[in-house]
Amino acid sequence: MKAEVKEIGERGVIFQYEDENLVYLIKGEERLYLCDTHEGPESMKSVKNYIEKKGFQNKEMIIFNSHSDFDHNWGNCAFEDELIIGHKYNLERFKMRGQYDLEMKGRFQKGDVELVYPNLTFNRKISFIDDNIEFIYAPGHTICSSICIDKKDSVVYAGDLIEAPIPVILWDDLEQYISTLKYIRNLSVDTFIASHSGIVDLKLINDNIKYLRNLFEKNQIIFTGDEIAQKRHEANKKNLLMVIFESLARKKFGDEFDYHTFKINLWNELGVSYNDLKNEYKYLIETEEKELEKAFKNYYYNN
Repeated sequence: MKAEVKEIGERGVIFQYEDENLVYLIKGEERLYLCDTHEGPESMKSVKNYIEKKGFQNKEMIIFNSHSDFDHNWGNCAFEDELIIGHKYNLERFKMRGQYDLEMKGRFQKGDVELVYPNLTFNRKISFIDDNIEFIYAPGHTICSSICIDKKDSVVYAGDLIEAPIPVILWDDLEQYISTLKYIRNLSVDTFIASHSGIVDLKLINDNIKYLRNLFEKNQIIFTGDEIAQKRHEANKKNLLMVIFESLARKKFGDEFDYHTFKINLWNELGVSYNDLKNEYKYLIETEEKELEKAFKNYYYNN
């Protein structure tokens, strides 16, 4: 899968794919740093071709996974011999969900995907001082979200934390998400890069904060004339329910909790078969919140 290549600043390169997802390469003095790896090894050919063309193929390379969603790490297998960095929760969540995502979302993979996990994790931050690069824990979109700060170029790569028209929510701590976006907004940088929205401005960050605050305060939210935002908002409300359900199931089953089994059994309560879960997002949109709650109660008390 080819990508449109755009150089920014002194050492940054955006690889923009047709699905509106991107990865970001930083050409440090000592190392190369690749922020996310898209959906498979085919996607990474554009990155590797660029590196070879520029004569950087012998340079040490660091891979950074901004979070553990499949469309940001399936290309890790193209760099399995390199250092792959992610937050400690990234590794946990990736291992928990990885096989399920590969089974249910396999149609999106670009090339033959092998799940390759981060081999270096951090708690709060990890710095490469000689290249003015920092990776910082910044939860919100997911519990494992992190950002990359290029201090030399004054750039923040924010993964999926910022998104137009509104963010996708896959974690239920909305207060922390708001705090994270405020932290990013207040960084003294010139450029903000979001995985699915490209180079973004402070207005979008503020709009994202406003949306999250309204959702947290349970205010009525209606996006008149914006079908994409309204549909995503409805999905977000149900995503929040699913995260809560998962947390409750995890507490009940403890070490015996298995994400794959949890998702299959929960959807079975709604008459959705294993094979149909390839269209899970469609069923999530179409299923009323009360139906989801009823299905979870049946699952919780019958398992």
